[in-house]
Amino acid sequence: MKTILVLDDNPQNNDRFIHPLRNYYKVDVVMALSSAERKMKHNRYDLVVIDIMMPIQNLPITNELQTGMEFFNRKIKESYPSQEVIFWTNLTKDSYDSFFPANTAHIDYLQKDKTNVNHLLNKVREILK
Repeated sequence: MKTILVLDDNPQNNDRFIHPLRNYYKVDVVMALSSAERKMKHNRYDLVVIDIMMPIQNLPITNELQTGMEFFNRKIKESYPSQEVIFWTNLTKDSYDSFFPANTAHIDYLQKDKTNVNHLLNKVREILK
């Protein structure tokens, strides 16, 4: 069974959007960057889903909008260069591109869609097929 790590600090998102993933994948959900780092040290994940906007947690930045990307750049990219990642955000595609113009291999973007609970599930299936 494929495994997914979800990093999102909003329990409502986890209940509504992450729960359907559990029917098809093994899913670990963490709400803090430090917890994600510990999980990745001890487990192998087929996919990591990161909410871009997380509370600032021991990172040298002051903009919580960039916290998930900063965590990716400082922890995942260097230690796990081939890790598949979805950045999950409420940003529109244009806003996302203006904040994060450099899209590298193994990274995907998904806008949270409050009207379609299958949006994330469909994207995950596409990546993990």
